Amino acid sequence: MRAAIPTEIENISSTVALLEQRQAGHAVDGSKVKIGLAVLSLTNANWQTASVTGAIGTVDYATVERFAAAYFEQARLAQLQTSTMESMMSLTSYVGNAEKIQAMSPAESRAAEIEAQGLLAHLRMMLRMTDGVEGAYKTALGS
Repeated sequence: MRAAIPTEIENISSTVALLEQRQAGHAVDGSKVKIGLAVLSLTNANWQTASVTGAIGTVDYATVERFAAAYFEQARLAQLQTSTMESMMSLTSYVGNAEKIQAMSPAESRAAEIEAQGLLAHLRMMLRMTDGVEGAYKTALGS
């Protein structure tokens, strides 16, 4: 997932540039619009399984605490993934699969640009949070 995010940031940034051109009344090539993220589904199944089976009871408290922090960070990232996908779908409702962008009015282009800027914020936060999750797991594993 992390490896796909910089490319997606570039794609959405290019879409923002096209939308800005449409706002100014310029014709644009909508075929350059690319929206799509390779999303890795994160779950807290490991934590749930350890809790339900009692496996947590066999591990010392400090280890449980380290893994709890890692699983918490993972759950936060999963929530952000969900809202990022919602933001992506919202932007797609404006631009379609590139076919809609050429016919947008300046006001529609502005509204779509606001959606795209929100999506960029989500993607940038995902990039930072994936680093946080990786760091939390390294800490939990003692490496």
